[in-house]
Amino acid sequence: PADVLGRLNRLAHGFADGGLATATFGVLDVPGRTFRWAGAGHPPPLLIGSDGARLLPPTAGMMLGADAGATFADATVQLRPGDLLVLYTDGLIERRNSDLDADFAALRGAAADLAGSSPEDTCAALVERLVGAGHEDDVCLLVLEFLG
Repeated sequence: PADVLGRLNRLAHGFADGGLATATFGVLDVPGRTFRWAGAGHPPPLLIGSDGARLLPPTAGMMLGADAGATFADATVQLRPGDLLVLYTDGLIERRNSDLDADFAALRGAAADLAGSSPEDTCAALVERLVGAGHEDDVCLLVLEFLG
């Protein structure tokens, strides 16, 4: 994943418009029971399992297009049957007048009781709990259930 983000970064840095983007890129290894990912300034994945909800550690890497020489790093987490892996856009949690640490705490709180839920129910619950009326940003979620 880090190599892919490095290549995307060099490509994005070459665009004339100077645009920036965040990204998470990961590889799910079903036989190996792992998820390996790298991030480029994007919020870290959330893992919901029998022991609760936790944010996976952020990996080293700045936004794509910011610096052609930026480096990225992989991280790996072991998965257990029934784990839910949640990838999401920042619009799910970030609010204009709130602290990012508080936003992450709200995400963990909203997901705390979702172990054992289906991916569809998890997605619906997170949107219901975190996205209110008048929400101003786009929201996209991908919830994967690791069956083992």
